[in-house]
Amino acid sequence: MAVVDLISLSQVLLHGETLILLPRMNIDGLLDNIKRLKTTTLLGVSVLFRMILEHDRVNQYDPGSLKYVFSGGVLPLEVV
Repeated sequence: MAVVDLISLSQVLLHGETLILLPRMNIDGLLDNIKRLKTTTLLGVSVLFRMILEHDRVNQYDPGSLKYVFSGGVLPLEVV
């Protein structure tokens, strides 16, 4: 884990946020957790956001609770 990842995770936890870790990458599971738990912050890499945008059922989920999205790389224009 990179130092920047540790700093990002510690900032989330220091502000009293809940940290959700998925055992393996599952876009349906991720999007379901965002909706169900009303997730406000999403940390990821650019590949994750590309996978979300290209997911077959992305329109079935409501990411409306998200306020902040942080990427370890360049975000796709559709996210910005």
